[in-house]
Amino acid sequence: MKDDKLHRPTAKSPANRLKTGKSRVVNTMSREEVLRLLSETGRGDWMHTERQKPTQHGESNLQRECVKWFRREHPDLALLLNSVPNGARVKRSQAQVLIAEGLTKGVADLELNVARGGFHGLKIEMKREYEDADGHRRKTYQEPEQRAWQAAVEAEGYRYEVVRTREEFVELITGYLG
Repeated sequence: MKDDKLHRPTAKSPANRLKTGKSRVVNTMSREEVLRLLSETGRGDWMHTERQKPTQHGESNLQRECVKWFRREHPDLALLLNSVPNGARVKRSQAQVLIAEGLTKGVADLELNVARGGFHGLKIEMKREYEDADGHRRKTYQEPEQRAWQAAVEAEGYRYEVVRTREEFVELITGYLG
């Protein structure tokens, strides 16, 4: 940020109503001063904790951690762990092409194409646990399309698991690969 100052509203900004006679909002505090004030008043906790409902990025971060661990611990199988770009944000025209190419709603986030223990492979859906504003532990759950896809692949001899933490992923992979 320029001069380490927070954004100041422009004349076109809704916060700056010069023409209507409403007060103009101007923040002359530095970023550090604002952060200090927020932490002193207890209103800055949201900036440093996971107290909000998780977004796609929360699951994405978990998935990246798990893939990184897998590739480091199992380099001989690294090519056999694949992701599916179902959560990717693309333009409508690109989405139509992906759907025509076979992108299917509900497919698991990761696929380990290694046969073990009588299964053809392992399908892994990433979900997160989080703490809500009241401090209660919450979980994200599968969508109906994900449950339907799970039933379909299990009927065909694949193992399907939902993972919420890196530790669960490590335990699952270690147990599956034996």
